[in-house]
Amino acid sequence: MLPKLRYVFMQAVSVSLRSLGVTAVAVATIAAALTVLAAFGVVVATLADVAERMGQEVEISAYLKRGTTPGAGFALAEAVQAWPEVSGARYTSSEGALEAFRETLGGDASLLDGLPPDVLPASVEIRIAPEAWTRETVEALAARLEARDEVEEVRFGREAIEQVNGFLNFARLAAWVVGAAMCLGTILIVANTIRLTVYARRDEIEIMSLVGATPAFVRAPFVIEGALQGLMGGAVALGLLVLLQEGLRLGIERGLGQGYPVELAFSPARALVYLTGAGLALGLVSSLAAVGRFMRE
Repeated sequence: MLPKLRYVFMQAVSVSLRSLGVTAVAVATIAAALTVLAAFGVVVATLADVAERMGQEVEISAYLKRGTTPGAGFALAEAVQAWPEVSGARYTSSEGALEAFRETLGGDASLLDGLPPDVLPASVEIRIAPEAWTRETVEALAARLEARDEVEEVRFGREAIEQVNGFLNFARLAAWVVGAAMCLGTILIVANTIRLTVYARRDEIEIMSLVGATPAFVRAPFVIEGALQGLMGGAVALGLLVLLQEGLRLGIERGLGQGYPVELAFSPARALVYLTGAGLALGLVSSLAAVGRFMRE
């Protein structure tokens, strides 16, 4: 058994070396397809992480109506603190809000001189528990706060979250559409390149069949050749992805357009496993399709 396996493997390597041009086309095609797919995967995973981090950092500001006493404000903060999806709630008076604004302005704080101490409304600042955060939770909590008699207006980073989620949904859809097209195109191109190799050896294959070689034995070198091409394509795709990762990060940051720091959801070790596995699958499917069609003919 082992000598047969060694023979089949050496035949596959020999075929690949004798048709370097065809092999290079197949490897390049698989690498290009996997690079595009992996780039989309990194973008989608990174956007999901960004949306999650932004959500966990969201603070809901419930601005209180004029005339609401500090006692009522503290009571509201204590009531909200008891809600299971809330990790913290604090009351900020009008004076406290103005003082915090002064600190934010720094050297320009003198611009606020002369303003009445209650120019800013009192508020209750609410932080969502990280384990409870979802977009739906934030919106439901905001609606619940708006229904309180003491509350005039509720604000949170709705626009930022919606922008990231919209970008994320678009990237997911594009990944599915482009991924399906790239995989189909890759299978067709690689299958046709392998068929060229098969046709170039058709006389040898016919002789092998006449002397008793089984169809599986005849197919094996070409299937292994496709698998090797897929593995090489996956390795090349990993190298391209490593080179492109900084560009992907900058592209995501520009796409978000908020100056929000982005850290790519990219692990070279994990990517190696996924890309070589995907390349192996593409190579096997392509070679089986090519050899199967030739054998039927």
